[in-house]
Amino acid sequence: MSDFLNNFVPEKVSVITMPVGAYDVIVKQVKEVTDHDSNLSGAQKENYRFADVHDQLAVTFIRMDNLPGIITHRFNTRGWVRFDEMSAKQQKSYTKDEVKGYAISKKTGMRVEDPARTVQCSNILNQFLNKLSKNGTAIIDDLIATGHLDIGMLVGTNCTITVAEEVFDGKTRNKITKINRLSAQPVLKPTDGQEEY
Repeated sequence: MSDFLNNFVPEKVSVITMPVGAYDVIVKQVKEVTDHDSNLSGAQKENYRFADVHDQLAVTFIRMDNLPGIITHRFNTRGWVRFDEMSAKQQKSYTKDEVKGYAISKKTGMRVEDPARTVQCSNILNQFLNKLSKNGTAIIDDLIATGHLDIGMLVGTNCTITVAEEVFDGKTRNKITKINRLSAQPVLKPTDGQEEY
Protein backbone atom coordinates (compact mmCIF):
# COMPACT_ATOMS: atom_id res chain seq x y z
CA MET A 1 0.00 0.00 0.00
CA SER A 2 1.24 3.48 -0.81
CA ASP A 3 2.50 5.93 1.80
CA PHE A 4 -0.44 8.18 0.93
CA LEU A 5 -3.03 5.52 1.76
CA ASN A 6 -1.15 4.35 4.84
CA ASN A 7 -1.02 7.90 6.18
CA PHE A 8 -4.46 9.07 5.01
CA VAL A 9 -6.88 9.74 7.88
CA PRO A 10 -10.54 9.74 6.80
CA GLU A 11 -12.74 12.48 8.19
CA LYS A 12 -16.39 13.39 7.88
CA VAL A 13 -17.26 15.91 5.19
CA SER A 14 -20.26 18.12 5.68
CA VAL A 15 -22.58 18.70 2.76
CA ILE A 16 -23.01 22.36 1.90
CA THR A 17 -26.48 23.28 0.71
CA MET A 18 -26.45 25.48 -2.36
CA PRO A 19 -26.77 29.08 -1.14
CA VAL A 20 -29.37 31.58 -2.31
CA GLY A 21 -28.60 32.75 -5.84
CA ALA A 22 -28.69 31.64 -9.49
CA TYR A 23 -26.34 28.93 -10.77
CA ASP A 24 -25.51 26.88 -13.82
CA VAL A 25 -25.76 23.31 -12.58
CA ILE A 26 -25.24 19.68 -13.51
CA VAL A 27 -27.79 16.98 -12.71
CA LYS A 28 -25.74 14.70 -10.45
CA GLN A 29 -28.35 12.13 -9.42
CA VAL A 30 -31.94 11.24 -10.28
CA LYS A 31 -33.87 8.84 -8.10
CA GLU A 32 -37.44 7.66 -7.73
CA VAL A 33 -38.57 8.22 -4.13
CA THR A 34 -41.84 8.67 -2.26
CA ASP A 35 -43.08 11.55 -0.15
CA HIS A 36 -42.63 9.20 2.84
CA ASP A 37 -38.85 9.08 2.30
CA SER A 38 -37.01 11.59 4.47
CA ASN A 39 -33.87 11.47 2.35
CA LEU A 40 -32.46 9.75 -0.72
CA SER A 41 -31.13 6.77 1.25
CA GLY A 42 -34.64 5.45 1.79
CA ALA A 43 -34.99 6.37 5.47
CA GLN A 44 -38.64 6.98 6.33
CA LYS A 45 -39.95 10.22 7.79
CA GLU A 46 -40.86 10.19 11.45
CA ASN A 47 -44.46 11.19 12.18
CA TYR A 48 -45.57 10.77 8.56
CA ARG A 49 -49.03 12.31 8.46
CA PHE A 50 -50.81 10.32 5.74
CA ALA A 51 -51.98 6.72 5.19
CA ASP A 52 -51.05 7.00 1.50
CA VAL A 53 -47.70 7.63 -0.17
CA HIS A 54 -47.02 8.93 -3.64
CA ASP A 55 -44.09 8.81 -6.01
CA GLN A 56 -41.71 11.69 -6.49
CA LEU A 57 -38.73 12.22 -8.77
CA ALA A 58 -35.77 13.49 -6.72
CA VAL A 59 -33.19 15.40 -8.78
CA THR A 60 -29.89 16.41 -7.20
CA PHE A 61 -27.92 19.33 -8.66
CA ILE A 62 -24.30 20.41 -8.19
CA ARG A 63 -22.69 23.66 -9.30
CA MET A 64 -20.84 23.70 -12.63
CA ASP A 65 -18.15 25.98 -11.19
CA ASN A 66 -17.08 23.13 -8.85
CA LEU A 67 -17.59 25.29 -5.76
CA PRO A 68 -19.35 23.66 -2.80
CA GLY A 69 -23.09 23.49 -3.03
CA ILE A 70 -25.63 20.76 -3.62
CA ILE A 71 -29.42 20.83 -3.66
CA THR A 72 -32.15 18.29 -4.34
CA HIS A 73 -35.58 19.07 -5.74
CA ARG A 74 -38.48 16.64 -5.55
CA PHE A 75 -40.97 16.71 -8.41
CA ASN A 76 -44.41 15.54 -7.29
CA THR A 77 -46.43 13.15 -9.43
CA ARG A 78 -49.82 13.91 -7.90
CA GLY A 79 -51.64 16.94 -6.54
CA TRP A 80 -54.03 17.05 -3.62
CA VAL A 81 -57.32 18.74 -2.71
CA ARG A 82 -56.96 21.41 -0.02
CA PHE A 83 -59.33 21.20 2.95
CA ASP A 84 -60.28 24.89 2.67
CA GLU A 85 -61.46 24.33 -0.92
CA MET A 86 -64.11 21.81 0.18
CA SER A 87 -67.70 22.64 0.96
CA ALA A 88 -68.79 22.68 4.61
CA LYS A 89 -70.62 19.40 4.00
CA GLN A 90 -67.51 17.74 2.55
CA GLN A 91 -65.31 19.03 5.36
CA LYS A 92 -67.29 16.97 7.90
CA SER A 93 -65.64 13.81 6.54
CA TYR A 94 -62.11 15.23 6.47
CA THR A 95 -59.48 16.82 8.68
CA LYS A 96 -57.03 19.51 7.63
CA ASP A 97 -53.32 18.75 7.37
CA GLU A 98 -51.72 21.51 9.43
CA VAL A 99 -48.56 21.74 7.30
CA LYS A 100 -49.85 21.79 3.71
CA GLY A 101 -53.60 22.19 4.24
CA TYR A 102 -54.52 18.95 2.46
CA ALA A 103 -57.90 17.33 3.08
CA ILE A 104 -57.35 14.02 4.90
CA SER A 105 -60.11 11.43 5.10
CA LYS A 106 -61.19 10.81 8.71
CA LYS A 107 -62.03 7.24 7.72
CA THR A 108 -58.89 6.21 5.78
CA GLY A 109 -56.25 8.83 6.67
CA MET A 110 -55.63 9.31 2.94
CA ARG A 111 -55.46 12.51 0.94
CA VAL A 112 -57.86 13.27 -1.90
CA GLU A 113 -56.23 13.52 -5.32
CA ASP A 114 -56.95 16.68 -7.29
CA PRO A 115 -56.89 15.82 -11.02
CA ALA A 116 -56.14 19.42 -12.07
CA ARG A 117 -53.18 19.63 -9.69
CA THR A 118 -51.93 16.22 -10.89
CA VAL A 119 -51.92 17.59 -14.45
CA GLN A 120 -50.02 20.61 -13.11
CA CYS A 121 -47.41 18.25 -11.60
CA SER A 122 -46.91 16.65 -15.03
CA ASN A 123 -46.64 20.09 -16.63
CA ILE A 124 -43.97 21.19 -14.13
CA LEU A 125 -41.93 18.04 -14.76
CA ASN A 126 -42.24 18.52 -18.53
CA GLN A 127 -41.13 22.15 -18.23
CA PHE A 128 -38.04 20.96 -16.36
CA LEU A 129 -37.26 18.26 -18.93
CA ASN A 130 -37.58 20.79 -21.76
CA LYS A 131 -34.94 23.00 -20.13
CA LEU A 132 -32.23 20.33 -19.83
CA SER A 133 -29.30 20.20 -22.24
CA LYS A 134 -26.17 18.12 -22.72
CA ASN A 135 -23.16 19.52 -24.55
CA GLY A 136 -25.25 22.55 -25.53
CA THR A 137 -28.06 20.52 -27.11
CA ALA A 138 -31.56 20.13 -25.64
CA ILE A 139 -32.32 16.52 -24.74
CA ILE A 140 -36.14 16.61 -24.94
CA ASP A 141 -36.29 14.97 -28.40
CA ASP A 142 -34.12 12.10 -27.14
CA LEU A 143 -36.36 11.69 -24.11
CA ILE A 144 -39.49 11.67 -26.27
CA ALA A 145 -37.93 9.08 -28.60
CA THR A 146 -37.59 6.58 -25.73
CA GLY A 147 -41.37 6.54 -25.24
CA HIS A 148 -41.00 6.85 -21.46
CA LEU A 149 -39.02 8.81 -18.90
CA ASP A 150 -35.56 7.22 -18.84
CA ILE A 151 -34.19 8.88 -15.71
CA GLY A 152 -30.67 7.70 -16.50
CA MET A 153 -30.63 10.10 -19.46
CA LEU A 154 -30.99 13.07 -17.09
CA VAL A 155 -27.71 12.50 -15.22
CA GLY A 156 -24.99 14.81 -16.52
CA THR A 157 -27.40 17.26 -18.14
CA ASN A 158 -27.30 21.00 -17.45
CA CYS A 159 -29.65 23.86 -16.66
CA THR A 160 -29.71 27.09 -14.66
CA ILE A 161 -31.51 27.20 -11.31
CA THR A 162 -32.50 29.93 -8.88
CA VAL A 163 -32.33 29.06 -5.19
CA ALA A 164 -34.29 30.99 -2.56
CA GLU A 165 -34.88 30.64 1.15
CA GLU A 166 -38.28 29.54 2.46
CA VAL A 167 -39.82 28.59 5.77
CA PHE A 168 -41.50 25.18 5.70
CA ASP A 169 -42.97 23.35 8.67
CA GLY A 170 -41.34 25.88 11.01
CA LYS A 171 -37.84 25.42 9.56
CA THR A 172 -35.86 27.59 7.16
CA ARG A 173 -34.49 25.81 4.10
CA ASN A 174 -33.20 26.59 0.63
CA LYS A 175 -35.42 25.65 -2.29
CA ILE A 176 -35.23 25.78 -6.08
CA THR A 177 -37.75 28.35 -7.26
CA LYS A 178 -36.89 28.62 -10.94
CA ILE A 179 -35.31 26.44 -13.61
CA ASN A 180 -34.13 27.79 -16.97
CA ARG A 181 -32.17 26.61 -19.95
CA LEU A 182 -28.44 26.85 -19.49
CA SER A 183 -27.34 30.40 -20.14
CA ALA A 184 -24.68 31.36 -22.67
CA GLN A 185 -22.62 32.94 -19.89
CA PRO A 186 -22.12 31.20 -16.54
CA VAL A 187 -24.63 32.32 -13.94
CA LEU A 188 -23.13 32.67 -10.47
CA LYS A 189 -24.82 35.68 -8.98
CA PRO A 190 -27.07 36.23 -5.98
CA THR A 191 -30.73 36.94 -6.75
CA ASP A 192 -33.88 37.51 -4.78
CA GLY A 193 -35.03 34.07 -6.01
CA GLN A 194 -38.73 34.59 -5.48
CA GLU A 195 -40.05 33.75 -8.96
CA GLU A 196 -41.78 30.39 -9.35
CA TYR A 197 -41.05 28.16 -12.33
